[in-house]
Amino acid sequence: MRNNPITKKTSSYEPDTYMSQPKPGLHKEEHFEYYIQGNTCYVKKTIRTFYGDADYQDSISTEVIGVMNNE
Repeated sequence: MRNNPITKKTSSYEPDTYMSQPKPGLHKEEHFEYYIQGNTCYVKKTIRTFYGDADYQDSISTEVIGVMNNE
């Protein structure tokens, strides 16, 4: 359990290690993953926006970036 200094409550989840945790000076972090599935290429983008020293919000989008022609 970790303490949340903003709400003074204890959280039941641990911080993830996939992306950064809040730290001074860090405002936004982006992570890109590129996939090929069948004949389609797409990118999955995760954006973590930080709010203060103890909070963040993740947004995830997926976009098709190309279709291969197998002629």
